[in-house]
Amino acid sequence: MEAESFKIITMLISLIAITISIITIVMTRKNLKRQLRLAKLEEILEILQFIIGYYRILFSLFHGIEKNLNSLETSNEITKEMRKTMKQQIHFIEINNREIVTSKIARLKILSNAYLTNSNNLKIKLHTISDVFYNMYMYVHSNGGVMRKKEANVIIPNPKEMSMLIEKIEEEIIIEMNLGYKPIDYDVQVDYYKNQFKRDLEG
Repeated sequence: MEAESFKIITMLISLIAITISIITIVMTRKNLKRQLRLAKLEEILEILQFIIGYYRILFSLFHGIEKNLNSLETSNEITKEMRKTMKQQIHFIEINNREIVTSKIARLKILSNAYLTNSNNLKIKLHTISDVFYNMYMYVHSNGGVMRKKEANVIIPNPKEMSMLIEKIEEEIIIEMNLGYKPIDYDVQVDYYKNQFKRDLEG
């Protein structure tokens, strides 16, 4: 009788151990999957920072080249302003070559497809921003050779509009990450820089 009881207890302990092991494996896999998704969402945020970091100069070059090409249609004179734009264009492309930009834009689309839902058009917003940035870059890279004649319905957001949209997208992604934090609002950062930053430096 005691032997049977001992055998039953041993079996129960073994079953409990196996159950705990299975639960641990499932939880570990779930945690690893979550950590992987968090890493990919962080990468999306990094690429968005890349886009917003270079968007202002890209926007300026886009319109500068467009203006230059329009001027050259009526005159062959290369003005000082044109030379300045061309110099900025060369410098910009040296820093951000086509391979870098293509890789980041492709990566952003792949990651958003794989790791984000399309709630609130989040995925569509990311793809649209990607396309806008890439098309503008190719226009600058090709010196207006791509998309030479803009259609009337082409939307080119100004830097403030793009920045505000990306800030909203970042907030949505951070909510997806479920870490309990919100991104810093740009206006709050500007206010801190103007009114508090110097005082903090002085201690």
